[in-house]
Amino acid sequence: LRCRAPRVFVTTGQNFCPDCIMTLMAPHTPSGEASLSAREIEVALGLMCGQQTKTIARALGVAENTVKGHLTEIYKKLGARNRPHAAYILLGGHR
Repeated sequence: LRCRAPRVFVTTGQNFCPDCIMTLMAPHTPSGEASLSAREIEVALGLMCGQQTKTIARALGVAENTVKGHLTEIYKKLGARNRPHAAYILLGGHR
């Protein structure tokens, strides 16, 4: 998954911005709930990078419906109304 945000942090051959990683690794989401699971973090990285659901699913080796389920949980934990709003929150925006 390639991130469209400024690429200054490199991990496992992929480029991600440090703010994206720090947002995902925070102990609690902006709504105060528990942090994202490991798989939700992987899905959220795809979301933040502007990837389509099917692209995320292929990259993770899971079904599209599985990714959609993870996205639903991510929206709940972030208090996001929809996909663009979740990406905005994850990239440092406010709810």
